[in-house]
Amino acid sequence: MQTGHLSWTDWSWDPTVLLGVAALVAVYVMAVRRNLLRADDDTTPWFKRASWRPWLFGIGIFSGFIALQSPIDTGGDRYLLSLHMVQHLFLMMVAPPLVLLGIAGMRPLPATFAPRRRALWTLVTRPWPATLIFNAVLLRRYADHRMAAHRRARHLHRRRRHLLVADHRPAAR
Repeated sequence: MQTGHLSWTDWSWDPTVLLGVAALVAVYVMAVRRNLLRADDDTTPWFKRASWRPWLFGIGIFSGFIALQSPIDTGGDRYLLSLHMVQHLFLMMVAPPLVLLGIAGMRPLPATFAPRRRALWTLVTRPWPATLIFNAVLLRRYADHRMAAHRRARHLHRRRRHLLVADHRPAAR
């Protein structure tokens, strides 16, 4: 019997995750430079000062990065189901709310910019529809009768997890 070994040096450094993180940060910086996120935005439903937004966005991106690149990812894929579930918790319960708080109170896009997309974005980012969509996706992914088969077929479960977080890394076989 062989025992597993996991250390703080077992980072995966997957280029698709690094590029995804860089792209999200670049879009955030563009939103700030185009004055879609400004210091005088009304963020009172969430917090007192808009200066919290970059910090919350950064912590959200960092927590997603930790879940996808750190030894949590390596250990979850190779050794422990509990680490794999910690990864799921980071990707579903920690990173998304922090990223969304990082854009809370964002000014709407101009009315002339893709009116249908703008209306859809406005609808799905309201608290109740967003909560319902989140729970529907969660139930669909985990209450599915096919999930047991996906757990047995490791590469299918990995692909499903990546679709859940929009990370399209090739599955390990």
